[in-house]
Amino acid sequence: MGSLSFRCKLVATASVIFFVAVSAFGPATAQDSAPQSADFLTYNKIRSLEQMHERFAKKQIAETDMRDLLRVFYSLSPTDAEKLKRWAEASPRSYTLRLGLGLHYRFQSGKVLGGVPLKDAPEEKKIESNSLYVSALSELRAAMNLDDNPYFSIVHLMALRMGRDKKETDWLAKEANRVFPENTLARARYALSLTPRWGGSYEALQAYIARTEAEGAPAVTVKKLKAIYENDLGSTYRELDLQAESNEHYRRALKLGRETDRTFVADFLKTSFYYVCKTTPVPPECS
Repeated sequence: MGSLSFRCKLVATASVIFFVAVSAFGPATAQDSAPQSADFLTYNKIRSLEQMHERFAKKQIAETDMRDLLRVFYSLSPTDAEKLKRWAEASPRSYTLRLGLGLHYRFQSGKVLGGVPLKDAPEEKKIESNSLYVSALSELRAAMNLDDNPYFSIVHLMALRMGRDKKETDWLAKEANRVFPENTLARARYALSLTPRWGGSYEALQAYIARTEAEGAPAVTVKKLKAIYENDLGSTYRELDLQAESNEHYRRALKLGRETDRTFVADFLKTSFYYVCKTTPVPPECS
């Protein structure tokens, strides 16, 4: 993984992006974005999520499966959102309720902008989005103190703080490794935070990948980190109008992604998939 030229680094670094409407693992799907029915969130649903979290802590449920279960909070109906707030106020020591409320606030922070970039949004929408962002931080930080394995609070906090507070992002990455040493989602999120477009550098990302591999992380985890590197490098070359070089890195990212799990490409390699897999004939990396 060789270094880019100084010109590439400048362009990539200038591409720092801020957005809050994405999930911790990529943009929400159409299903995630559709409001749930007013009666979708029930006490039994919360209790089931608590039980599933207990199983996750015992390593009886996969990391990505638990992530998917928590997506119920990403797009609540107004009725269910109010219900969740009341329950969290009545049970402030509930990890699941505080985490869920934090997730709700996090995704609402982006949705109130209506698809408009934050810098272009009306002032009242900026204020509303920021208020929800602050509420999300408050709930997710509170949830971290309510469970011995607050892994998903950590992951979502990383998504909110990357590009804004490197010191906190570094600390959250270490906490994720402490409470769940086998994690891949937090490591992947941290790798994203080290890319130039999030204020990092390719040298820092390469060093992190090498360190992760030296520490004995599973081969599949290392492949995911390398795929994130290739995906971002492809985007940097595309910004320089070097499409052949860009597509080569995108293809490398997809090849690595295919060797991991069923959700990784959709979660982290959307750009590679878009530019490579929309062509005819469809390359083997896309099958």
